[in-house]
Amino acid sequence: MNHEHSAVILDLSANGVGIIRSLATKGIKVYAFDTKRAYKIGKSRLATCGRCPSPVTEEKKLLNFLIPCLKKSVQNLFYIQEQMTTYNSFPKTETNC
Repeated sequence: MNHEHSAVILDLSANGVGIIRSLATKGIKVYAFDTKRAYKIGKSRLATCGRCPSPVTEEKKLLNFLIPCLKKSVQNLFYIQEQMTTYNSFPKTETNC
């Protein structure tokens, strides 16, 4: 089964690779990122892997790195919510985005 949406994982440790494996076996396209050192050690053939700024020392750079992915994800979430209202009712919430 292939899914229309993808996942972003910010961890290439053993835990991250396990998450990648679980998502990929469900047919979900995975993008995985980690810092330079971790990226050299852990990669997966089941994901498109790359380097990202450190969440500890380069917080603002990481946010700028992730914003394009997050914008698309939020748009997808609103689309999914819109489609799901046919089957369920969701409380209306205000967003400050």
